[in-house]
Amino acid sequence: MTLIPIVAWLEAAALVWMLSLVVRRPRDVRLRWITAMVACWSGNIPCILQAVKGEAFLGLDPMWWQFIGQVLVLTGAYCMVCFFAFTLLDERRAAVRAKRQALVLVTVLIVLLVATVIMPADMRLIGARLSSYQDPAARGVASIALFYTAANAFMLYAEVTAAVSTGRAVRHAAGWFRRALLITTAGSATLVVVCVLFVLNGALLFANINLPTPIQLTAVVLLLPGCGLFFLGITLPAAVTRVAAARIWLRHRRAYRDLAPLWTLLHAEFPEDALTNRVPTNPRLDRFRLTGVHRRFYRRVIECRDGLVRISPYVAHIRGDDQRGADTPAELAQQLRRALHARATGIDVEGPAVPIASPATDGFDADVSELLTLASALPPVGASAR
Repeated sequence: MTLIPIVAWLEAAALVWMLSLVVRRPRDVRLRWITAMVACWSGNIPCILQAVKGEAFLGLDPMWWQFIGQVLVLTGAYCMVCFFAFTLLDERRAAVRAKRQALVLVTVLIVLLVATVIMPADMRLIGARLSSYQDPAARGVASIALFYTAANAFMLYAEVTAAVSTGRAVRHAAGWFRRALLITTAGSATLVVVCVLFVLNGALLFANINLPTPIQLTAVVLLLPGCGLFFLGITLPAAVTRVAAARIWLRHRRAYRDLAPLWTLLHAEFPEDALTNRVPTNPRLDRFRLTGVHRRFYRRVIECRDGLVRISPYVAHIRGDDQRGADTPAELAQQLRRALHARATGIDVEGPAVPIASPATDGFDADVSELLTLASALPPVGASAR
């Protein structure tokens, strides 16, 4: 029970994150299904906790709260099945399968509703407990057996579907995605064993028989690692993507700051080239947006390159020869300062633009590397970065 609040907070955080992804990609069907799964399983925990308390709440006795919790659990399992269907099948076939599985889910929920309604009043508190399998008083109570057998049977079907689906997908995957599928398959396979034992135990309640205690404990012991492996596998691709995105964010943020000396010099001489003059933004709000780092980084790179193109005729004039690209970064930095000073004093130099700090290879990263090298050769400036 001590782990349940931790799991609840983790699921709540995951739900907030998933909802933010849905807002960004509202047409992604698979994302909607997996978000619905997380939402159902997040809402299940408060209901189960209320049922285990053994107290009535909002006019509902503990068994009704257990029923609501199981509805959310099974609906989440249905969303998981649909997620795999829309992942592995074309949209038309997946939609047909989702409709069929919806009928199965509705049937199971009706069975749970009937079992809840017909459960004797003196058995409802026992039936609401998750440990009712171990309670001798639950033996031979058909409504309790029916309730948990139906619920666990649907969960068994959902986990078998997940294990088979991920197992097939592993053959066509590679890299981190393959590892994630293997972990998900291992978790699903573990949960299949757990569900088989739960279904068997629930079915034996009809005959007033309980599984041996070691077998029951095996199911309980396997439940947590099975759930952990499953959720780890499901979230691993997104986590890897987020880590990669965080690295890019940090690299862009560092490069944005390192370009400050070069940008400050050029911006002071060519303020009209600032892209913010062409695309107005709110600088105060922009600083609090995580994605604003990328925008400011690209903007700064473009402005630095535009400024170098504008000042390049002056640099060529100062060189007095045709040794383009033969200077060291320190020499080029000195020439750049002299060129900017010459232009600021009103000296007019005509001529075509010449390459300055040109990369040896093609690509945006190579261009940024050259700009950073030039910026590092300039002394730091006190002006704040835009």
